[in-house]
Amino acid sequence: MPCPAKVLSSWKLRLRVAGHILYSGGMSQSDTADGNVASAQYAPAAPTALRVLEWLAGHRVVAGSLVAAYSLLIIFSHEWIQQTVRGWYGTFTRDRVNTWVHAGMVVLVVFFARFLWRALTRPPDRAIKCVFLALTFGLMAGSWKWLFYTDVEVVHYPQYAILAMLIFPLARCHWRTVFYATFIGFVDEVVQFYVYNPWPVHLDFNDMFYNQIGAGLGCVMIWLAGGNVLVRPRLRQPLTANILKLPPVWLVLMVAVVCTVLTLRGQMTLDPPSIGPKPRFVVRRQGPSRTYWKDNGFGKTFHDLTIPEAIAGSVGLLVFFGSINLLNRRSHSSLGEAWRDGADSGISRI
Repeated sequence: MPCPAKVLSSWKLRLRVAGHILYSGGMSQSDTADGNVASAQYAPAAPTALRVLEWLAGHRVVAGSLVAAYSLLIIFSHEWIQQTVRGWYGTFTRDRVNTWVHAGMVVLVVFFARFLWRALTRPPDRAIKCVFLALTFGLMAGSWKWLFYTDVEVVHYPQYAILAMLIFPLARCHWRTVFYATFIGFVDEVVQFYVYNPWPVHLDFNDMFYNQIGAGLGCVMIWLAGGNVLVRPRLRQPLTANILKLPPVWLVLMVAVVCTVLTLRGQMTLDPPSIGPKPRFVVRRQGPSRTYWKDNGFGKTFHDLTIPEAIAGSVGLLVFFGSINLLNRRSHSSLGEAWRDGADSGISRI
């Protein structure tokens, strides 16, 4: 016969969770170690989007297949897209193509205006959501003005925002979502630079920066749509145990080890040697830039990010967009406390 104290504790927990859900307009979820199934009372801002995210979170094989297929599409269509855009520049004028790009961005903003209005006129965390969205748009506009070689590069934003939306149901964590999307963007640039071996004179860290901003934009959109209810609750574990279990840490170490081995074997250098044969992998094929600002030859100046700038910018973006997880814990603190209180009562995690 179940212990009366445990039964009472169980019902108290259920009442606390139900009260929190009714108050916040969010949704409750059952979280297992392998696949996480969420049953929801959806926030009114974007019920369809939340249903899709919930379904993908519960069907991890399908979600993983979509991420793999979309990533391969991004990587192996990159060269075709570049050749197509160059063809447009030859058939039409560069200014006309840029006008089409600007018009497309206006259409996207108008298309999402209703969603943004509904998402930003409802609590909770309305003010901080507006701040995050404004800062994200500021990063996009700043990159457009100071880092873009050509306006067509704006395609990186929606491209990687969609990728982040596909990764999120698997990662269920904003900083991991941004990291994985950025890593896929890194692989894309490496393949473009070393496999296709086209005209670029250096590994394009600017493109990687745009990719990460696009992934962050996707996470912000998920947050605005109410998708933070799918974020995994944090377990109380030692810091070393958490770090050693993080796949992103092992991916970074793997890249560092590969680069170190190639450098020691003379197959990789930062700049080409002044004498002798060039290694297979050279990061800056024409050496370091002699000027901070460059002219693309079409009336636009831009800056090529250096390796230290790219690393600092990437870490900063990861911290910025990853902090959405912390905001999620703050706004759902009572739900998290209820989950922890019920851990010993045999209740499924929230």
